[in-house]
Amino acid sequence: MKKEVRPSPHESPSPHRFDSEAVRLREPGAKLIPQKPKRPPPRALRKSHLLPGRRWLVEAMQRIGFGEIQCLVVVGREPLLNPLPRLYRNHRLTGPNHRRRETELRDFVLKQRVIDLFEEFDRLGDGVIAVLEVRDGLPYEMTLEERPRA
Repeated sequence: MKKEVRPSPHESPSPHRFDSEAVRLREPGAKLIPQKPKRPPPRALRKSHLLPGRRWLVEAMQRIGFGEIQCLVVVGREPLLNPLPRLYRNHRLTGPNHRRRETELRDFVLKQRVIDLFEEFDRLGDGVIAVLEVRDGLPYEMTLEERPRA
């Protein structure tokens, strides 16, 4: 005798719902693949969560769009704004020169490439980024200044 499976009033019915005695599938012969329990999504890092130096850098990369930031000094894992780094924006002579739409937003979730850049700052601690290449308002590649050792 098969046991009837009924969803509780607090659950939505699912075609993949099963218990130890009964399995309901949409198609006969289809295999049931158990799903891993979902983890809560990690807390998203937003522009508003950043310290002023990092926030300035995100805004500068958005303004540049495509180009370079040179001589960016990092002290205590944070970009130093005195002296200000040099900003260079590439300008296409044929084609669009658009900016990221996030430029107009006061707050937004940071892209993974920006988070990766800040993780590099955390590893670096103190140093000089000779060149930070920016593509489509996001960090792409950086060249670190190294001092020769005696």
